[in-house]
Amino acid sequence: MFGSGISLETLQECLASIEPVDLQGMRLLKACPTATGLFPQDVARATVKEAVIELVQYTERCNATVHRLRNLAPIPLTNLALIEYGL
Repeated sequence: MFGSGISLETLQECLASIEPVDLQGMRLLKACPTATGLFPQDVARATVKEAVIELVQYTERCNATVHRLRNLAPIPLTNLALIEYGL
């Protein structure tokens, strides 16, 4: 990845520009008053089902991404100063 011309700064800019994912399930949970618990009131069963499926699929995609990231080779950061270690 870095050998292909992508610098650390470019990667940081790329990751910072990513918009948060808008999940229907999160919107339903935020709209739910805490006094009634975690389950949304007055929401169609099909809507709740779609929201749950969306959350599960998103969680699976995140887990797959974590596994791919774990397999990346470490990248030496030669231009980063860590003065607290005095190296």
